[in-house]
Amino acid sequence: MMNKQKTSKAWRWKVATFLPLLALLLMAFGNRSEKVSTKENAPEKVVESSQAVLETQSLQSGLLIEIRKDGNYIDNKLCTVEELKRQVEVWNKSRVNNSYQLKVKSEKEASLAQVNQVLQILRNAQIKNIDQSELNPDQIVYYIVEVMPEFPGGEKALRQWINDHVQYPIEAKTKSVEGKVFVNFIIDAQGKVINPKIARSANPAMDAEALRIISQLPDWTPGKQKGVPVNVSYTQPVYFSLK
Repeated sequence: MMNKQKTSKAWRWKVATFLPLLALLLMAFGNRSEKVSTKENAPEKVVESSQAVLETQSLQSGLLIEIRKDGNYIDNKLCTVEELKRQVEVWNKSRVNNSYQLKVKSEKEASLAQVNQVLQILRNAQIKNIDQSELNPDQIVYYIVEVMPEFPGGEKALRQWINDHVQYPIEAKTKSVEGKVFVNFIIDAQGKVINPKIARSANPAMDAEALRIISQLPDWTPGKQKGVPVNVSYTQPVYFSLK
């Protein structure tokens, strides 16, 4: 009888010890099952995420700005210049690692000024991946080229020509107003000065005279890119001094 009591007590201790261990094993197995389940589902989530990125990239590729005689179009919808600026800002903020290719094309009837305006909007937005392959080469304006345009006789001759032909505005002269006006213009592929505009103003009367004098500049030797004459943007200061 004493041996049976000892055996009964020992069995109860074993059971009491085994049950907590069994519970711990069941909990551990359950956690492991959850982790395995999560891992098994992970590839599906990754696929969904990748697909979303691909769809975004697909939407952002092939964006088209078309310049026509009657205005600018985004994906065949007419828009104003202000609407174009706003849309370009949206594209610039939403792009995925510069993934899209922005295409710019134009009709032959579109003016150089129209095309240059659109390209300037894109430059100001610092958009890089711009496909200009469908633009007429005569419509593209460069800022830096392999051979820059040159005034007959060079830079010194240009300054002298301006000094010889500029007429000091009477209004500014009467008020002893001096200043410097910066005029931006394009020297086209034929060497002619076109589209002069004020880049930095000094005085309304001085601005008007600066535009007048720049618009009368004689023909230049055009700039060249890869040996081909091209349109080049140029900025020239016009000085007004009473000394």
